[in-house]
Amino acid sequence: MLRTLKSFFVLLILSFAFWACQPTALQEPLQSDQVYQYSTIQALLEGHYDGHLTLGELKKQGDLGIGTFDALDGEMVVLNDTVYQVKTDGLAYLPSDSLTTPYATMIDFVADTTLSLEGAVNYMDFQKLVDGILPSKNFFYAFKLEGVFSELKVRSVPRQTKPYLSIAGTMVGFYFPTYTSEISVPGYHLHFISNDRQRGGHVLFFEGMTAEMELDIISSMSLQLPDSEDFKNLDLTKDREGDLEKVEKLRN
Repeated sequence: MLRTLKSFFVLLILSFAFWACQPTALQEPLQSDQVYQYSTIQALLEGHYDGHLTLGELKKQGDLGIGTFDALDGEMVVLNDTVYQVKTDGLAYLPSDSLTTPYATMIDFVADTTLSLEGAVNYMDFQKLVDGILPSKNFFYAFKLEGVFSELKVRSVPRQTKPYLSIAGTMVGFYFPTYTSEISVPGYHLHFISNDRQRGGHVLFFEGMTAEMELDIISSMSLQLPDSEDFKNLDLTKDREGDLEKVEKLRN
């Protein structure tokens, strides 16, 4: 998830082979799924890092999700009802249900479609590819990509040394429409957890992918705001789009 501009970002870089993929446009009907979000991205950018919602309560809102922890202590990956906390040592931990979060997004994930993606594509190419098959850019979408990635850069994981190895794991995340930029991260936002559940983080870049992608089309959203004095006193009228771009979309 998010960190301040002064945060220390370390990268995992791995290497594998390339393939080609040609998924077709989605034809499945829209399901009545609902995405849940706790707090807003503007509040996080304003420094509201204190967690007030416990992970125990958060897990009632879905079985797949992403977020961060109290005081921005790591990247959150929620997969199959399990919450993983990836810290700056690059390792994934199993936090207590009593730990809190200041910002998270969750859903009861039910795939509307499954696609095989085998291509020499990077993260930007993947976004363009998926853009072409989404029924509308005005809805929300949840993703689960399980496979092998030839090159992967994520926050909170130490830089690797040669010879590089391929890495197998699962990416989970969401697409939020542009009009939600005041409350959430617009566009694609993915977190990664390795198959051994030992490594992961916020996805910055990947290339060369063999994966099964499951996609859940979402038509509604539930937003819960923190009931705290700090949140009540925040000035959320500022334009923080530039800050969000620097922090969330950083590639180097």
